[in-house]
Amino acid sequence: MPPIESTAIDGSALFRRISFLNEGASRVKSLSGWKKTHRVPDPVDARAQEYIAGISAGELKQDLDSVYGALKQAFAFKRRELSVAEPADGTGTIVTPFFSYSISIALNLADPAEAIWTKTVDNIQDSKQVASTPFAQVFDGVFRMLRYSPPTPVDLNDCIDTIEDAEISNLDVSYDRDATYCELRFADATGAIRITADSLSIVEKHPAEIGTLIQSLRAMQALVREHRVPLHWSP
Repeated sequence: MPPIESTAIDGSALFRRISFLNEGASRVKSLSGWKKTHRVPDPVDARAQEYIAGISAGELKQDLDSVYGALKQAFAFKRRELSVAEPADGTGTIVTPFFSYSISIALNLADPAEAIWTKTVDNIQDSKQVASTPFAQVFDGVFRMLRYSPPTPVDLNDCIDTIEDAEISNLDVSYDRDATYCELRFADATGAIRITADSLSIVEKHPAEIGTLIQSLRAMQALVREHRVPLHWSP
């Protein structure tokens, strides 16, 4: 893979519409605050989220402390440059001069015995810093998705028709009958590229290196540009 600095996406303003994400699951009974006298919360209970936030406070704090220390070491941030919002309602955030990191937990409504963890980097202010070695040192292997939010809704019908008419070699395209999504796979992008009306996501099977996620988005940029796919990168 090329050096991380060489994978910067065309157009630094693009990063303001990009986020890195990962979701994971754990059993409610495995959370540090769980006690044998507790019961798995009812998802329709208005206090369920408050309860999950309370019994996961230890894990949330541990994650924030770990990422805070890694950010200070990798970027040499000063104390005043990092702002930490302690976990509240199951979410904690670290704001840096270049981006924000957050971790949250919520009850899985489909399986109340399970909690869903979400880690995110968004609010990106400096594209060079996100495509940097320090960023990779902290976040390689953390995220399995890079999501781009287009400035205008994507016309999935036009997008699919343009891609199919281009007859691009070694590209697999799939979509549902109502064209609510389109998924692309091609050699230059290691992950699947899923397009909906309001997002374009690079999705890897497992948490990936930051450079890999960015390189896949660059490959999609090139495909859009070459074949005039109706997907906009800027207002």
